[in-house]
Amino acid sequence: MIANKTLVYKPHLDRRVNQDSSSQKKNVAKFCFKEWIKQLAFNTALILTTVLLFVMSVATAYKTYVWIKLKVEKHQLLNKNKELKNQFYSLTSREIVLEKAKKLGLRPPQNGDYIFLR
Repeated sequence: MIANKTLVYKPHLDRRVNQDSSSQKKNVAKFCFKEWIKQLAFNTALILTTVLLFVMSVATAYKTYVWIKLKVEKHQLLNKNKELKNQFYSLTSREIVLEKAKKLGLRPPQNGDYIFLR
Protein backbone atom coordinates (compact mmCIF):
# COMPACT_ATOMS: atom_id res chain seq x y z
CA MET A 1 0.00 0.00 0.00
CA ILE A 2 1.26 3.42 -0.87
CA ALA A 3 -1.46 5.41 0.75
CA ASN A 4 -0.46 8.91 1.94
CA LYS A 5 3.18 8.47 0.89
CA THR A 6 4.94 10.93 -1.34
CA LEU A 7 8.07 10.64 -3.37
CA VAL A 8 10.52 13.34 -2.47
CA TYR A 9 12.67 14.62 -5.30
CA LYS A 10 16.17 15.54 -4.21
CA PRO A 11 18.14 17.29 -6.95
CA HIS A 12 21.48 16.91 -5.19
CA LEU A 13 21.24 13.08 -5.52
CA ASP A 14 20.76 13.55 -9.22
CA ARG A 15 24.03 15.46 -9.44
CA ARG A 16 25.89 12.70 -7.63
CA VAL A 17 24.56 10.16 -10.03
CA ASN A 18 25.70 12.36 -12.89
CA GLN A 19 29.07 12.85 -11.26
CA ASP A 20 29.39 9.11 -10.58
CA SER A 21 28.45 8.32 -14.15
CA SER A 22 30.98 10.82 -15.47
CA SER A 23 33.70 9.24 -13.31
CA GLN A 24 32.57 5.84 -14.59
CA LYS A 25 32.86 7.14 -18.13
CA LYS A 26 36.44 8.12 -17.40
CA ASN A 27 37.12 4.63 -16.07
CA VAL A 28 35.47 3.07 -19.11
CA ALA A 29 37.44 5.32 -21.38
CA LYS A 30 40.64 3.70 -20.12
CA PHE A 31 41.78 1.04 -22.54
CA CYS A 32 42.62 -2.28 -20.91
CA PHE A 33 44.57 -4.36 -23.43
CA LYS A 34 44.43 -7.51 -21.29
CA GLU A 35 40.62 -7.43 -21.12
CA TRP A 36 40.44 -6.70 -24.84
CA ILE A 37 42.57 -9.78 -25.60
CA LYS A 38 40.42 -11.94 -23.31
CA GLN A 39 37.25 -10.70 -24.98
CA LEU A 40 38.72 -11.23 -28.44
CA ALA A 41 39.80 -14.78 -27.55
CA PHE A 42 36.36 -15.55 -26.12
CA ASN A 43 34.55 -14.16 -29.18
CA THR A 44 36.86 -16.05 -31.54
CA ALA A 45 36.33 -19.29 -29.62
CA LEU A 46 32.59 -18.75 -29.66
CA ILE A 47 32.54 -18.14 -33.42
CA LEU A 48 34.76 -21.16 -34.12
CA THR A 49 32.61 -23.37 -31.90
CA THR A 50 29.47 -22.21 -33.71
CA VAL A 51 31.02 -22.85 -37.13
CA LEU A 52 32.29 -26.27 -36.03
CA LEU A 53 28.86 -27.21 -34.70
CA PHE A 54 27.25 -26.12 -37.97
CA VAL A 55 29.76 -28.10 -40.08
CA MET A 56 29.31 -31.20 -37.93
CA SER A 57 25.53 -30.92 -38.22
CA VAL A 58 25.71 -30.64 -42.00
CA ALA A 59 28.15 -33.57 -42.21
CA THR A 60 25.90 -35.73 -40.03
CA ALA A 61 22.85 -34.85 -42.11
CA TYR A 62 24.70 -35.66 -45.34
CA LYS A 63 25.96 -39.01 -44.03
CA THR A 64 22.45 -39.86 -42.86
CA TYR A 65 21.10 -39.00 -46.31
CA VAL A 66 23.70 -41.21 -48.02
CA TRP A 67 23.04 -44.06 -45.58
CA ILE A 68 19.27 -43.96 -46.20
CA LYS A 69 19.83 -43.73 -49.96
CA LEU A 70 22.09 -46.82 -49.86
CA LYS A 71 19.59 -48.67 -47.70
CA VAL A 72 16.80 -48.01 -50.21
CA GLU A 73 19.07 -49.01 -53.11
CA LYS A 74 20.01 -52.26 -51.32
CA HIS A 75 16.34 -53.07 -50.79
CA GLN A 76 15.58 -52.43 -54.47
CA LEU A 77 18.52 -54.58 -55.59
CA LEU A 78 17.46 -57.44 -53.30
CA ASN A 79 13.95 -57.33 -54.77
CA LYS A 80 15.36 -57.28 -58.33
CA ASN A 81 17.66 -60.21 -57.47
CA LYS A 82 14.74 -62.22 -56.12
CA GLU A 83 12.72 -61.43 -59.24
CA LEU A 84 15.57 -62.46 -61.56
CA LYS A 85 16.14 -65.71 -59.64
CA ASN A 86 12.47 -66.60 -59.98
CA GLN A 87 12.64 -65.83 -63.70
CA PHE A 88 15.82 -67.94 -64.07
CA TYR A 89 14.28 -70.92 -62.24
CA SER A 90 11.11 -70.71 -64.32
CA LEU A 91 13.06 -70.55 -67.61
CA THR A 92 15.40 -73.42 -66.68
CA SER A 93 12.78 -75.71 -65.19
CA ARG A 94 12.68 -79.29 -66.51
CA GLU A 95 9.29 -78.88 -68.17
CA ILE A 96 10.28 -75.72 -70.06
CA VAL A 97 13.57 -77.25 -71.24
CA LEU A 98 11.82 -80.44 -72.46
CA GLU A 99 9.19 -78.39 -74.28
CA LYS A 100 11.84 -76.28 -76.06
CA ALA A 101 13.84 -79.41 -76.91
CA LYS A 102 10.78 -80.98 -78.58
CA LYS A 103 10.22 -77.82 -80.63
CA LEU A 104 13.84 -77.97 -81.80
CA GLY A 105 13.56 -81.67 -82.62
CA LEU A 106 15.85 -82.87 -79.90
CA ARG A 107 15.29 -86.15 -78.10
CA PRO A 108 16.41 -87.39 -74.71
CA PRO A 109 19.59 -89.49 -74.78
CA GLN A 110 19.20 -93.25 -75.27
CA ASN A 111 21.38 -96.06 -73.90
CA GLY A 112 23.29 -96.27 -77.14
CA ASP A 113 24.17 -92.61 -77.02
CA TYR A 114 26.45 -93.01 -74.02
CA ILE A 115 30.14 -93.68 -74.47
CA PHE A 116 31.98 -95.35 -71.64
CA LEU A 117 35.68 -94.72 -71.38
CA ARG A 118 38.04 -96.94 -69.47
